[in-house]
Amino acid sequence: MLTSLEINNFRCFESLKLNQLSRINLIAGKNNVGKTALLEAIFFALTAGNPQTLMRFNAWRGLQKVRGEHGAANGGEAVWSPVFRDFDSTRPIRIETVTDQGDFERFELDVVTDPAELSRLSKRVQTGNPALTIASSSDYVQALRVQSVQAGVARTVYMTSSAQGIDTGLQTLPPFESAFFTSQQRVNFDEAAQWYTQLVRSGQEQLLLDGLRIFEPRLRSLALLIYGGETMLHGLLDQKAYPPVPVILMGDGIGRVASWISAMSLSKVILIDEIENGLHYSVQEGVWRSLAQAAREFDVQIVATTHSHEMIMAAQQVFQDDSDFQYQRLSRSEDGHIHSAVYDRETLSAAVEMNLEIR
Repeated sequence: MLTSLEINNFRCFESLKLNQLSRINLIAGKNNVGKTALLEAIFFALTAGNPQTLMRFNAWRGLQKVRGEHGAANGGEAVWSPVFRDFDSTRPIRIETVTDQGDFERFELDVVTDPAELSRLSKRVQTGNPALTIASSSDYVQALRVQSVQAGVARTVYMTSSAQGIDTGLQTLPPFESAFFTSQQRVNFDEAAQWYTQLVRSGQEQLLLDGLRIFEPRLRSLALLIYGGETMLHGLLDQKAYPPVPVILMGDGIGRVASWISAMSLSKVILIDEIENGLHYSVQEGVWRSLAQAAREFDVQIVATTHSHEMIMAAQQVFQDDSDFQYQRLSRSEDGHIHSAVYDRETLSAAVEMNLEIR
């Protein structure tokens, strides 16, 4: 479980340090203050600094068609410059994490400018070196370098841009599994089926059933069935004559919660952007209780963001006596610096009772 995180020159952050991460973390703040960027920085670290993760960020933010122009002098920059603060890739990115076991990891990203190193990378591309999988030759290569230190082992991988397009270099396995749920993300049926299968194998499917009954009390069981050629989770209702209903057709909220709880069976960290989306205020306390129970059962950490005062109030009610919960609010000072304010349980309770603005 992550206990601290430090970010430098990533997205909108010049420098940000969070020292009090807990099992369940709720992050609030105004638009464009870096809530999603914070989740992305965490996810990048959890994927062991795999350059391919940057491509996923682009896709999630609607830039899935940005691949870099073949052979263009700025082809690579179009792909990786958005993750640098102010699009300035001359200032390296650094992300550092510490876990509750005392494990320290550091990731640094910078653009290669040394002609000798670029020449060496170009030769690797031309000769088909396994470290860079572009098969044909290129007269021009740009490169993003990712240097990491994990478990005391240093490693360097590259994302390159050449006449053949973008290559993400070595594919690395994350140190432990994580799942990122964006605010607009749709259900991946194959992934959801895999998560639910593992949930059944671990004997914890009742956790999911109880969580979904918050939305639909008539649910009596769940099953993976084929619908329209896709294997997806179905709910069976009390009315036996009623056909099984795909959970995704029961509403966006119930589908999102089903994905979150199911993903815990194969993950160690769950990242949820705009957790309130699709959730009516009347179910929010129940959702927090279900997530907390599942997180403890599977020993999973949750980091979620929100714009919703109601979602914060629901969390305060559920976790007011719970040391596993942490609330932090991001804000931007007049000089543009983003910082985090930590609310302990007493401060959060007082702010909610006084109806203070804490979003």
